[in-house]
Order: sequence, then C-alpha cells, then structure tokens
Amino acid sequence: PSTGGALVKLSGSPVATADVLDFVLSLDGARAVYRADQRIDETYELFTVLVDGSAAPVPLTSPGVAATADYRFAAGGRLLFSDGTTLASVPADASAPRTTLGNLSGPYRLSPDGTRVVFHSYTVHFDHFLISRAVDGATPGLTLVDGYVQEGFQVGRGVVLYTTSGLFSVPLDTGQAPVRLDTVPASGFVNRFALDHEGTHALFVKDQRLFRVPVH
Repeated sequence: PSTGGALVKLSGSPVATADVLDFVLSLDGARAVYRADQRIDETYELFTVLVDGSAAPVPLTSPGVAATADYRFAAGGRLLFSDGTTLASVPADASAPRTTLGNLSGPYRLSPDGTRVVFHSYTVHFDHFLISRAVDGATPGLTLVDGYVQEGFQVGRGVVLYTTSGLFSVPLDTGQAPVRLDTVPASGFVNRFALDHEGTHALFVKDQRLFRVPVH
C-alpha cells in the first residue's frame, strides 16, 4: 500500500515517558488542546497547540495542577476545564491567565451559544447551588437554584431544566425565580425529560405518560 504524507508530531515530550490521554479541537479546527503528563510524570496537565504544527505546545494549566478529562471549548476562544474541585476558564491560546469560575461539585454544561456555563457549586459549609456564569468570568455568577438539584439538568437557549421534587425551568441569566412545569398530573415523579430541538418546550415522562409543556 502507498504511504500518507509527512507525519507531524504536535505534542511535546520533555519527560521521556510522556503520554497523551485525550484532546479536543477548537470549533474552527485550527487549535487542539490535549491532556498529557508532559512536564511531570503521571500528572496530566493541559497543553494547547496549533494543528498545523507551526509552534510548540504551550501549557494552559499551572505546573503540577492536573486536569480532569472533562474539558471543552467555549465561546470567545476560551477553554473550560476542572481540576476536580474548581471550574476554570482560560484563553485557549494561553494569552492570559486562567479565571476561576467557582467551586465545582458535579457536572457542568454550556449554553448552546457557548457564552455561559451552568454548574453545581458549593460553599465552605457545603451548601449547594446551581450557578450560571459567563465563561470569561467577567461578571459574578448568578444563583439559579439555592439547593441541590439532580445531575441531569439541561441547558437550552436562555433556559435551564432541572428536577428536584418536580420538573422546573429557570431563566439562564435574568435572575427570575424557577417555575414548576409538571403540575399536572399531581401524582407521580418525573423520571425522564428533555428539551425539544427548538428549545421552547420540554417533554417529560410522569405517571407512565409522556407530556409536552412550554418552558418559558
């Protein structure tokens, strides 16, 4: 068989045993961020590199600070990542230091346009909240829910769906109070829910029946 073109190694390897675990591509495909123990053996940090190989990789995390596998690109060329206890944001080209967005106690999800992130957070007294914040950290986080919610929350255009004692919707960035959506039927529990493709209605299963309801 014929061979392909020239092979370009993008990851650096100052440590002889360096391993790359995973990577994500920017939306325009020009940049990759990967996780590797490139500086310290068995400490998996984040590095950014242009996919054309025109420049050497640059670290995005501080030396010795490991990142979890849940990192992703957001709007404005920023990257969201976690060290396991905090959620942070940093320009993917490493042009500025990281911004800590808050304590993290569960999953986080981006709004469809990638400008805001919703995440579980907590205080030093382990009070739990659901927080919405701009991915650049330019403004303080907005508390959507004062209390713990199930991890399966969903983020749509301008709205967040979540379950506690029922199914609720709350505006993503206005500070308005949550609204309960599953008031009928009164009995039973919501065990499945989803936003429709337009982001205007929620579908949910309750009392073994499927329902549809506006979210705004």
